Amino acid sequence: MGKANKKVRVMLINPQQKIYNNSYKSGLYFPIGLMYVASMIRDKCDLKLFDCMIEDFKIERFEDYEIIGCPLKYLKNAILDFDPQIVGITIPFTSQSENAINVCEIAKSISKEIIVIFGGPDPSVRYEKLLNDTDVDYCVVGEGEDTMVDIIESYKSNRQINEVQGVAYRGEKGIQKNDRPFIADLDRLPIPAYDLIDFNKYQESDLLYAGRMFEPNKITIVSSRGCPFKCTFCSISLSMGRPFRYHSVLYTINHMKYLMKNYGIKTFHFEDDNVSLNKKRFSELLDAIIFENLNIRWSVPNGLRADTLNTEIIDKIQKSGCTEVRVGLESGNQEVLDKIIKKSTNLEYEIEMLKYCHKISLPTSAFWIIGFPEETIENMKET
Repeated sequence: MGKANKKVRVMLINPQQKIYNNSYKSGLYFPIGLMYVASMIRDKCDLKLFDCMIEDFKIERFEDYEIIGCPLKYLKNAILDFDPQIVGITIPFTSQSENAINVCEIAKSISKEIIVIFGGPDPSVRYEKLLNDTDVDYCVVGEGEDTMVDIIESYKSNRQINEVQGVAYRGEKGIQKNDRPFIADLDRLPIPAYDLIDFNKYQESDLLYAGRMFEPNKITIVSSRGCPFKCTFCSISLSMGRPFRYHSVLYTINHMKYLMKNYGIKTFHFEDDNVSLNKKRFSELLDAIIFENLNIRWSVPNGLRADTLNTEIIDKIQKSGCTEVRVGLESGNQEVLDKIIKKSTNLEYEIEMLKYCHKISLPTSAFWIIGFPEETIENMKET
């Protein structure tokens, strides 16, 4: 029986994390990127989603750091038991890439025939280094949903994966990359494959309480992608693109209702990079949450741009159940914002919006960055 006549086994893995002593513990998060990919490929393969932060969870303590998550020997047994032909590994953060490389080495030690793929923000930015320095076969650059579908179809049909859009690989001319357009219509994507994870394990995990924004009956949700701005410190455009794209209000509300009905979710963390960028759409989303009387709590862990706010929207933010307005201010000096960060924003206006939040007792917090090239000590003191 040829490949085209049978399903391929695909294993998607969220690796362990390495946490250095006295560093910030972000708390438990759902592997939302893998869950989106899983929803697209589940009908095209035999699929297993393995989250090392939940399955066989252990904490291994060393002198300067901890390794949290499924020990590698248990993960190896899980890979052996499922016997996948393709292993996809997410790397959300460059600081955690070592853990993904360990998983790659385990898969390749089991069989060189296993195709190992890295995906996520880090491979989108550093695919050349990862392909040069590790045994990974391919890196998915950018959004992974359509790319993983094409990889599986190519594998089953004996076509070259090298030809798939959105893939970086080792070619005759060195490291090569095939570009893929970013997904224009996000509403065509199925909701993430929540049924492939054990919700109870997430709600019972001690890691749930490690970060101050995390609480029971919560989940991550993404309602938009992309950022048109060109802030010098940010790489999000390399993985999610510059065009701002968003789910419709109807899609987003139905998504939230699904999670509330089926999993008892009461708190939503919008992981959008710019949830408020389109003011009209954001205002309509807030109106819908209020009109539907969802009675939820929500926040924006990644922050939003304070210059997208106005007093009317802030009132709706509070009324719709937001627990905190978190903004990316970056610097307290307008010249640093203009000439170094290139943020294209007005600090005075942003401060006025935060003062209004304070006036109506809506909690706020902000992201700050100091130490930019050419930034002075006085600039930092202003921040």
